[in-house]
Amino acid sequence: MAALPVDVEVRFLKPPKRTLRFDSVLTPMGPSGTVTDIEIVENPHVPRKVDMLADDRDIKAAEAATILYEDSISPYQISRLLSVGTLGKKRLIVPTRWSITATDSILGNSLLKRVRSYPEYADVQLFISEAFGNHFEILLIPRAYAFGWTEMWLSEAGKVEIGDLYEDAINKPGYMDGGYYAARFSALEFLDQRRRQAAIYVMREVKPTYDIPLGSWVIRELVKQAFFQQPLTFESIADALRSVRARVKVPANTLFLKKQLMQTNLAQFS
Repeated sequence: MAALPVDVEVRFLKPPKRTLRFDSVLTPMGPSGTVTDIEIVENPHVPRKVDMLADDRDIKAAEAATILYEDSISPYQISRLLSVGTLGKKRLIVPTRWSITATDSILGNSLLKRVRSYPEYADVQLFISEAFGNHFEILLIPRAYAFGWTEMWLSEAGKVEIGDLYEDAINKPGYMDGGYYAARFSALEFLDQRRRQAAIYVMREVKPTYDIPLGSWVIRELVKQAFFQQPLTFESIADALRSVRARVKVPANTLFLKKQLMQTNLAQFS
């Protein structure tokens, strides 16, 4: 519940083993050992709103998370609160990965309610960011809200693997994907700040240099960072895609491209 990490003293049964374990999915694990005692050695600062909602057993977890976000509580703290069962009617301890994706989904849905009411974005723009072996191309199209997510990476066998998800007013993503909801949350934050809606297409290329998993954090922050960069502006979607494909080999039949470029819409008859 504390706003910042709290100093503690920990006593072990014997000195922890000096090991560092890596996994293709989970975050790196440091030294571990059997703990005999833990003592908090400073007074933790708990934000008033967090304290109030932790005591409220009648409010749903999604509503509590949204209230905290609107009160400037970090999404990272909200996900920790959900993980240890501090919010909502049913207090459950869940894996951190689940609580992070739940936070991104809940807060994204809250932002989307406002974004759908805004006027459409004015230009076809492309935002780019890259770090930690991750390359992002984010395309914004002046249309009603839609969100597409395509990620590409090389398998251990050297084959290009592709993840592809899409949503709009009718279609919903086929499954819960942590990266999808992290990217969606950051994109919706940007649109909410601009008071605009748009069709958003996030393309992620995972390079071989990305050899230590950083979780959905790297997606959320690199998408957010992209919107701080100067965008490239284009006359048409086709021009923007030609620019993207000069750097990333995005397939022509992704869900977003099929829905946004190949499907007839009412605007074509006006």
